[in-house]
Amino acid sequence: MKSYTIEDLKSCLTKGNIAEGDLVMVHSSLLALGQLKKHKPKAVPSAVGHCLMDAVGPNGTIVVPTFNFAFCRGEPFDRQTTPSEKMGMLSEWFRKQSGANRSKHPSQSVVAIGRLANDICKVDTPSAFDLGGAFHHMIKQNAKLILLGTNLQAASIIHFSEQHCAVPYRYWKSFSGSYCDLGQEQEKTYKMYVRNLNTSPKLIMQPIEDELIARSQIQQVALGAGHLRFSSFQNLIAATNHCLKRDPWCLVAAQ
Repeated sequence: MKSYTIEDLKSCLTKGNIAEGDLVMVHSSLLALGQLKKHKPKAVPSAVGHCLMDAVGPNGTIVVPTFNFAFCRGEPFDRQTTPSEKMGMLSEWFRKQSGANRSKHPSQSVVAIGRLANDICKVDTPSAFDLGGAFHHMIKQNAKLILLGTNLQAASIIHFSEQHCAVPYRYWKSFSGSYCDLGQEQEKTYKMYVRNLNTSPKLIMQPIEDELIARSQIQQVALGAGHLRFSSFQNLIAATNHCLKRDPWCLVAAQ
């Protein structure tokens, strides 16, 4: 099995221009990177998490996805205790840290730690990708994107463009249920721009990646058995909007 060290990870972050004071959103698949030397498997999320926080420093902010779609299935959501779902070990590690702040959408929340955490997470919009919401705030701050062992398929910010370009393979759907925040329970309703399963759309991100490569706006650095990829929210939004305005079906694989 290929391996890497924390020093290797630090070097990759430097090559990706991650610096003191940055706002960074991280999507991750730690297993795809192989073995972290000198660390037992259970200690890997902590080691990687601290490395990321050290890279942005006390004035920076780290954001991770903590999506969980149980609310859509009729299950209650607790902002403080509901775990993320299939978002990876690193996202769960950040969610459990002291000082972690979680945004309010029950299905498409993020957790933020650092200087901008409260600004990102305090808003409560019907859709996670509405103007004024957590993702929009990160776009305005030109957050940097790190794909840690994963690829653009994991980049949730692409949903912002899908929503605001009104792609034809999605439609609005509302979900209501039991919502708990700081012990206060109530019934709440949220929205998502969901895929139309009647057309069975399988999404592909290659058109966006090709556009980013053509613009020299995505960087890839090898690490262990995988890679880190770096871009920015504003560049990614611009490239995605360009692709979708040219062809609103361009992210849907041919059946």
